[in-house]
Formats: sequence, structure tokens, C-alpha cells
Amino acid sequence: MRKIFYILLLSLLSAVSYAQNDSLSGLRLFKKAATETSGGISDALRLSGAVSTNDTKEKLRTLENLYSAGKYSEALQLACQIHSQNRLDKPQSLFCLKYGIAAFKELDFHREADSVARVFLQKDPFYNISETDPQPFCEVLKNYYTMPEFSVWIAVGMTSVKPILDTVRTIIDTVEKKPEYEIIGNSVQIGLEYRPLKYFSVFTAPTLSSYSLERTFKRTKDVVYRYKEKSRILSLPLCIEAGLYRGHEFFVPSVYAGMSARYVWSARYTAYTDAVGVYRDDDQYRDAAGMKNRFNCSAVGGIRLNFNVRRIVFFADFGLSFDILPYNNPAKIYSDSRLVYQDLSVPDVYRMAESQFRLGVKVNLNYMTIAKYKYGY
Repeated sequence: MRKIFYILLLSLLSAVSYAQNDSLSGLRLFKKAATETSGGISDALRLSGAVSTNDTKEKLRTLENLYSAGKYSEALQLACQIHSQNRLDKPQSLFCLKYGIAAFKELDFHREADSVARVFLQKDPFYNISETDPQPFCEVLKNYYTMPEFSVWIAVGMTSVKPILDTVRTIIDTVEKKPEYEIIGNSVQIGLEYRPLKYFSVFTAPTLSSYSLERTFKRTKDVVYRYKEKSRILSLPLCIEAGLYRGHEFFVPSVYAGMSARYVWSARYTAYTDAVGVYRDDDQYRDAAGMKNRFNCSAVGGIRLNFNVRRIVFFADFGLSFDILPYNNPAKIYSDSRLVYQDLSVPDVYRMAESQFRLGVKVNLNYMTIAKYKYGY
């Protein structure tokens, strides 16, 4: 930032000096200011150095006085000197840039004032104009707004799954023809977002979800067959999000939609029959990944409630997803001989429809400066 400002000022210094002297020579309002600048820029710098060479606060005070006296070229060169020779904290750097912008604007260097304004807003995207700020500086800054460009987040949540049954296969006669399912899960998500436009952004968010499934099926009035499964699925969604951003509002709702690639990382099951007088050993989980469509795809969408606190965003996410392919692979439903011959069971063919609720924290890493009218002046 300092190098950009320094190069910009040096390249325009001679033109600034000429423009100021030329513009002030015929105006009675700045007659005194023109007389005071006749000694040249070196006199103003010598004056500031005589007060205190190394005192940054004193130099910044002198910068303000030079601007107030109408010595805009001297103010620009002093601002350049301060940036190149002094260690500045953030408030001091913003103060120096502020008067540099105002001086450029006074001298009708509109593009240069806009360029420095972009540097200013990169340093402080949330700057609020105050009554004590120079009026030309306020005019320039009002032509811009800032938006987060890159963001990262982490979110955790709960998932409820409803199986959309396609085929229920039974090997033996049963009392019920339709099984009952209870599927719940939880997930952790890490997201990366890029916002190319004010109202639209794109994001991807690798998500690891863990599911617990229980399928019950009445074979007779007193006999219930139970199938339990634990699985982990890795998802990679790619979505477009639209939000009602107008500035730096505290609350912003948004909606998103897209597609997600899914991979069944692991799946294990246990199955048994509950009946009166039947002794059952402890559950032993067996691998079930071979019966699944390991790779799947789902349509996703949802709404978010975003609460912005400067660079930090707290959000609640209400999402939906629907699998394109069945969870169990129809071509492999007879691949597990234990299920077929010992339990007399065949996995159902169904798609997973999920509803998710997540809470997350987002950090906006970088802000972009946008001109309201496609140009700043």
C-alpha cells in the first residue's frame, strides 16, 4: 500500500505544483495561500522538520494544517514523506491517506483521488465518515462501497433423512409390506466462498456426515426384524448464493442452490430378529459399503440467515438435498449372503431426501471496493 501511494505521489508532484500555482494565481480567495507557498515546497518541509523531525503525530498535525491553509501540493508531498519515512499504525496511515485524497480532489486529480480511496478502503472496509473529515474526502468515499470477496467458514449441524422408497423386496411373507425407517445424522462442514458480484457468490463446502439408520420390519405379529447401519458420507457441493446485501447490514438473508458430489466413505450394519424367547448376542457390525452406490450426486438448496459483525459472520443454515441415484445399488442387493440366507432380507432401493440445520461462523478474508456508478467521480 505504501509503495503504491509513494509512486503515485512522486509521479504527479510536478504536475500538482504547477496546477495549484496556476489555479491559485487568479483567485482572491487563495491569494494569501499563494503568497505563503512562494517559498516553495522545501520551505514547508523545513518548517515541519523544525517542529519535530521524528514526531509522527506532529507531522500529521502539520499535514492537516497545510491542507487547511490551501497548500495542497505541500500537503501531498508531506503525506508522501510521512508514508515513506515513518512507522505508522492503522489510524495514522488512514489519517495520512485521508488528507492525500482530499488534496487530490481539491486539485481536480479525480482519478488519482479515486485510486487512493481504493487503498484507503482496503485498509478499513468499514470506515464511517465523520463530521470532522474533509468535505472532498467525504465526496470521494461516498462513491464507493465494499463487499467481502473471499470468505471461509466452518459449520456443524444435524441431519434428518427421509427415504424415498423405490422398491421393497421381501423373501418371505410378512405382516407388513412397508418397513419403517429412522435415519438421523450430524455433519461438519468447511466452506470457501468467492463473491464476484454484489448480490451473488459461489461456494464449495466439503462436508463429512455421519448417519445412524434403523430399519424395522414386522414379519409376524410378535416378530420384528431390525436392520441397523452406521455410515459416513463425504460431500462436495458447488452452489450459487444470492443475498440481499446493500451495505454493511447486521442481518442479511440469502438463498443458495447447486449440486453436490457424494461418496460413501464407510458403511457397517448389524441385523437381528426380535422375538419372545430368542436370545441375541451383542451386535456385530459388518461391512456394507459394497452394497452401496459409492459415488452419487444430489441436488441441494436452502436459505441462510447471516448476522454480520464486521469481518465475522454468524449464520444459521436450513438446507435440503435429494439424491439422484439410489443409496443402495440395485445390482448388488444379493451380494451379502448372510443377509439373504440367514436373515432372509434384501436391502431396499431408495433415495435419500435430507433436511439439514447448521450453525456456522464465517470469516471474510478480503474485501473488494466497488464504485457505485462504475467509476468514482
